[in-house]
Amino acid sequence: MLGGALLGMKAPIFMCFVAFALPGVIASLAVLCVRKKKRDIAVAGQEAETLFT
Repeated sequence: MLGGALLGMKAPIFMCFVAFALPGVIASLAVLCVRKKKRDIAVAGQEAETLFT
């Protein structure tokens, strides 16, 4: 539907590509941030265990 709407508004093909590619880029960056935070929490937990044992 988005592609049809963009083509109906006579948007350039480049803008159609950007409209479909941008959400994927944002989602991949969000996934990378979530994975990094989980890894940081795991490392912090291991450091805490080392301190208290």
